[in-house]
Amino acid sequence: MLLFAAWFGAECGAALDSAAIVRLRDTVRAWNEAVVRPLRAARIAIRALPESAEPAVQSLRSAIARDELEAERIEQAMLYANWRELAPVLTPPAPFTGPWSRTMSPV
Repeated sequence: MLLFAAWFGAECGAALDSAAIVRLRDTVRAWNEAVVRPLRAARIAIRALPESAEPAVQSLRSAIARDELEAERIEQAMLYANWRELAPVLTPPAPFTGPWSRTMSPV
C-alpha cells in the first residue's frame, strides 16, 4: 500500500485520504491475506530453520521470494486498476516545510 500511495502522490499530486486508503485496502485484502502474507511468512520461517544453509532449502527460499515479489506486483496492479475511481476522495498534499523547503518545488 505504501508503494502505491507514494506513486499516487507523485503521479496525481495529491494524497490519499483515509476513505481512499480503506477502499484500496479492501480491494486487495483477500489477496494479501491469502497469498502475499503466507508467502512472506514461509520465506521468513525458512530463514530461521537450522536447515536454511542447505542448498536445496536456499533454492526453495529463493523461489518463494520470487513468488512473493510476483504476488506483490499483482497486488500493485490490482491497486493501479482502481486508482481512477479515487478522484472524489483526493486531498491536496500538505506543503513541504522541511529544512530545504525554500529550494524544493512541490510535486
